[in-house]
Amino acid sequence: MRRFEGKIVVITGASSGIGESCARKFVGEGARVVLAARGAEVLQRLADELGADLAYPVPTDVADIDSCKHLLEKAKARFGRIDVLVNNAGFNSRGPLQDVPIEDMLQILHVNLRGPLLLTRLVLPDMLAQGSGSIVGVASLAGRMPLEDEATYSASKFGLRAFSFALADELEGNDVCVSVVSPGPVDTGFIMKTIDEMPRHRVFPTDEHRRRDSRPGAAKRGRRQARARQTRNWGPTRNPRLSASSHAPCPEASLGGERAQREGEVSGARLVRQGLSLISHSSASRARARPRSRPRPRSRPRSRNG
Repeated sequence: MRRFEGKIVVITGASSGIGESCARKFVGEGARVVLAARGAEVLQRLADELGADLAYPVPTDVADIDSCKHLLEKAKARFGRIDVLVNNAGFNSRGPLQDVPIEDMLQILHVNLRGPLLLTRLVLPDMLAQGSGSIVGVASLAGRMPLEDEATYSASKFGLRAFSFALADELEGNDVCVSVVSPGPVDTGFIMKTIDEMPRHRVFPTDEHRRRDSRPGAAKRGRRQARARQTRNWGPTRNPRLSASSHAPCPEASLGGERAQREGEVSGARLVRQGLSLISHSSASRARARPRSRPRPRSRPRSRNG
C-alpha cells in the first residue's frame, strides 16, 4: 500500500521547483493534491499532467488573507478534508538592505512568513477536529545561517522555523504533527535566475576561504561547533520531539500523529525531502546523516622487561 493513499495534501508554491516536485511525489504515493500558486495556466498544465482526479489547481496569493481562506474552502469543498499542508511558497529580493524596495521587503515577509502563519491558523482547527494532520514548513538554510544581502529573507526563514518549533511544543499531546525542513540551494528558477547577484564568495570560494577550510581539523571543528550550537538552541533533552540531526519536529512521525519512529512511517516533512531529491541534492538531507567516526586503532600492549 502506498504511504499516502487517500490523503489530501495542499501545497503552496506548487507551480514549479520544490512545490511541483513534491506534488509529483505525493501523487506517486497515493495522495490527491491541491495545487496553489499565482500562475493559473501553469497550475492547470500541471494538474492536467497529474490527472484531474488527483490534482486540483487553485490560483492563490498567500500574501492575501482572503485568497488563503478561498484556497482552503475550495480544497474542503472538493475533497472534504485536508490531511497535509505544505507551506512552500517563497519570495526573495537580494541586495543591500538600503537598496531593497520597501514593497519587496513587505512581499518577502508576507509570502515567506505571514502566509504560512495564516494558512496554519486557518487549517489547524479542522485538523484538531478530525484528530490527525501534518503541517510542513519549507524554510531554508538562510533561516539557520544569516546571509548578507538577504537580511529580510533570512529573517523570514528564521521566523518560520521559530514558529514551527513553538507550535510543535504547543501541540504536544495532540495528533497533529508540525515539521520544518531547511534545504540549501536547489537548482530551480527561484535560485538560479538571481545567482549572479549573490556575493561571489558564497558561490565561488576565494583562496582565503579554501585555505581556512583546508586547515587540519577544520571539518572536525566545524562539526563540533555545529553540535554545540544545536545543543545550546534545541538540545535533545529539552524537547524529545525535535530531531537533533535535522532540527525538524517529529520528522519520522506518521500522518496519524503517532510519534513512534518505526520503519516505514513517513511524514509530510520526509516526503518533502524526497521531493527535493527529484531536482537536486538538498543540503538538508546531507546534514541529517552524521559522518561516522572512525574507530581508533588499538594500541599494541607494551612488553615489560624483566
